[in-house]
Amino acid sequence: MRTITHATEKRYVASLFFLFGFGGMAWIPRFPEVKSNLGLSNGQFGTLISAGAIGTVIGMLTVGHIVHKYGSQKILILSAALLFSNLALIVRTHSSFIFLISNTLIGLGFAGFHISLHGQAFLSQEKFGRSTIPLFHGMWTTGSLVTAILSGILVDRVPLVVHIDSVAWVSFLAIVYIIWRINPVALEGKSQEDDGYSFKTIFTSIKVDWLVSTGLIFAIFLEFVVIDWAAIFTKEELHMSAGLSVLPYVLFSTGMISGRLNFDRIAALFPLQKLVVGFSLFGGFSFLLFVGIASYFTNNHRTAAFWVACLGFLLAGVGSSFLGPTFVNAGNRRSSAPSGVVVGQLGLISNLMAFILKTIFAWIAQIFGLTIALVIPAVMLICVFKFSKAVVLAK
Repeated sequence: MRTITHATEKRYVASLFFLFGFGGMAWIPRFPEVKSNLGLSNGQFGTLISAGAIGTVIGMLTVGHIVHKYGSQKILILSAALLFSNLALIVRTHSSFIFLISNTLIGLGFAGFHISLHGQAFLSQEKFGRSTIPLFHGMWTTGSLVTAILSGILVDRVPLVVHIDSVAWVSFLAIVYIIWRINPVALEGKSQEDDGYSFKTIFTSIKVDWLVSTGLIFAIFLEFVVIDWAAIFTKEELHMSAGLSVLPYVLFSTGMISGRLNFDRIAALFPLQKLVVGFSLFGGFSFLLFVGIASYFTNNHRTAAFWVACLGFLLAGVGSSFLGPTFVNAGNRRSSAPSGVVVGQLGLISNLMAFILKTIFAWIAQIFGLTIALVIPAVMLICVFKFSKAVVLAK
């Protein structure tokens, strides 16, 4: 049987994370064209986009159990096929109903790939002997950033369907090849007789680790807000052009990538709990300070204020970079459930909490202004230190 080294396995898993971010996020920068195809208002389109959460919740509830029973390889391929086939469909349709169904299936495929890939990643991490989840998450962020930049370049040059079809095919074929290459070390399934863990336990086995779950959403909510609102903040609050409005997001992502890819070096110098405390305080206060200064001076010193805000986004990206993966790691260590089930349950709780928080954020932005609303995720990031003991309290 063909064998591969631990280092090679690590590179393959990292490549899967990159392709997941690169392919799965490709259509998001081209939302305006998708909305135009449907002829919908912002509110109607936003409602249909939110429907993807239905598929995500179904996936988070069930896929972990399926991976535990059948292994990661089959589920990775099926999830990738579901995700990319529906990405190709959704950019073609002019029907709101077809869009709704397709977007729900995208959410299911996304959740399925996310959970099965993390199951493989945890197995790889155990073999490697040190924390590699932050690096893998860094590769996902790198892929999503590369596809965002590529989409920006292609938006006025290449038709939407050609762009997404090309990305979908390249990503899917590359994923299938890599999954074939890691077959000798793929996460294997376990029968019900092996451990008694069956589909009947989908609901009865849900156990919420509130310390980890709350720490996780506090750590990653700023990332959600930056993805959704950074460009709007730059354009409407700082009065910059549409072309420059994407830069804060790019810098935030760059900071996250830098922190995640260099986590091993940083973790070798300081205890993990101190890193969580220090980086959360650094990222949160940096964001509050520099974005606050930028908002105050933007009327009289627009360009300078913009660059000050960019610095705040960059430093916040560094500060929050490895916090999310660290809490996911902690959740896996603190639970006796299979890793795929743990990732699914953490994803379920964090998605539900994020939905509530995003709604609150949007209404605060509507009533009090976006600058005031941005205080919320910054303060949440600062408060991550309250949950830092979760990363060292492994069962």
